[in-house]
Amino acid sequence: EKDQALLMVPFGVSLSDDPSMLEPQPNYDNPHWPVVLALRLLQVMKQDGTSGWAPYLASLPSPSSPEPPALWWLAATHTDQNEDWASWAAREVQYPELITRALAMADDVRATYDKIGSEALKGSTLGEFLWAVRMVHSRSFGIETPTGGL
Repeated sequence: EKDQALLMVPFGVSLSDDPSMLEPQPNYDNPHWPVVLALRLLQVMKQDGTSGWAPYLASLPSPSSPEPPALWWLAATHTDQNEDWASWAAREVQYPELITRALAMADDVRATYDKIGSEALKGSTLGEFLWAVRMVHSRSFGIETPTGGL
């Protein structure tokens, strides 16, 4: 019926963008929601299957998997010694504004990793953090509130 919920998920079984849920906190104030969710994902991943999130984590591609692809992630992880990523993207993507945005996002995600602090990352590598951000971007949704929360 119109205006009826198709699915209801109790808040207690969701990964929230509430920074107070992070233990420990990142080394900077007001982290953006994808960073908070990526850190939460890494924190539950580091619980070695003891989290209630273990079945969900098992359904995700492994951190070494290139799936799902994301243009910014390709820019951040490009390792071809014979061709720089921007040259490849110019040939393959052929949309300069998108290439510029992907490079900026890749730089931003790497810079965010550097400033979070190893304690909040629970020992996660840059590769694992890139994976977590990719998982958040491909599997989350929300509505931003006037105060900036989701």
